[in-house]
Amino acid sequence: MGLVWSMKPEDKDAMRYSPPRELGTQIIQFRLLDDGKSVAKAEYEQRKVADGVRQIKVQGELHGVLFVPGANGPFPGVLVLGRGGAPQELAAWLASHGFAAFALAYFGYEDLPKDLEAIPLEYFGRALGWMRQRPEIIADRIAVLGNSRGGELALQLASMYPHISAVVAYVPANVRFGGDGARVPYAWTWQGHPLAYILPRRGLFDNPGAAMQAAIPVEKTHGPVLLISGDDDETWPSSMMANALVIRLKGAHFQYPIEHLSYPHAGHLAGRPEIVPAWHREVNRPFPGGTAKGDAESSLDAIPKVLEFLRTSLETAAAAPNSLPNLSPN
Repeated sequence: MGLVWSMKPEDKDAMRYSPPRELGTQIIQFRLLDDGKSVAKAEYEQRKVADGVRQIKVQGELHGVLFVPGANGPFPGVLVLGRGGAPQELAAWLASHGFAAFALAYFGYEDLPKDLEAIPLEYFGRALGWMRQRPEIIADRIAVLGNSRGGELALQLASMYPHISAVVAYVPANVRFGGDGARVPYAWTWQGHPLAYILPRRGLFDNPGAAMQAAIPVEKTHGPVLLISGDDDETWPSSMMANALVIRLKGAHFQYPIEHLSYPHAGHLAGRPEIVPAWHREVNRPFPGGTAKGDAESSLDAIPKVLEFLRTSLETAAAAPNSLPNLSPN
């Protein structure tokens, strides 16, 4: 895939690669030049949604899009959480590989809050309950997958809701960070009260006491955990925080499998499930980090491993009690 990920833009003002909108198909044209003359050509088509995948718009109490494979169901389910809006590309990828994936928005989408602040975790419990009632989804085979702030959220939810059978967290945090809005400083609430958090991100280890209060209790998770991180992550130290999660789980004698895929030259886009031009312009501000080659190689390695992890985890998941979440989110 080197011919794809190594491409650079002709536009000198471009900051990074921009994919086709609306899950559109990308056509890449290749030409072989011999002494300046085109002697051969080919086209490569990259589709983000497999044939037959259905999209079900969800509105009302919940917001997002459910992607359902084209084959006969029901299917294992995955609750997909992004960094704002509805993460449709992630969900479409999973549905194209046999999972009923719900791209759930929780801010920055339609009439939801504009910023990541004071988001009630009960909202996600309702989403999980809705998924368990859907005829397309096997009720006791549901995982949660998220990236960045969505990875932080995925780990938090997995520690609270016992019917989550597995969790995949891309470039996650091991603590709850504050909100990204200006109105209130906290991101998450439970039963109307803010959960402990830390600010700023760069001061993660400046106040160990605050970090302990804001730590995500991953040891309460009822299933396998897969973490993906980049050692060159310039958004936040995802590899360091993922390592802290592994240490906490092992220290608690966690009974389920734990895996951490750490990539040495990848940034905040580590492991993303797509092979696209990985170039981005260097700028004088925090950016995803990583090199084009490092990001691309992390994707090539992680893509099959994430799919296999979900298949194995959801095939072997035992039915969890149909109960309320653990009442303590800490």
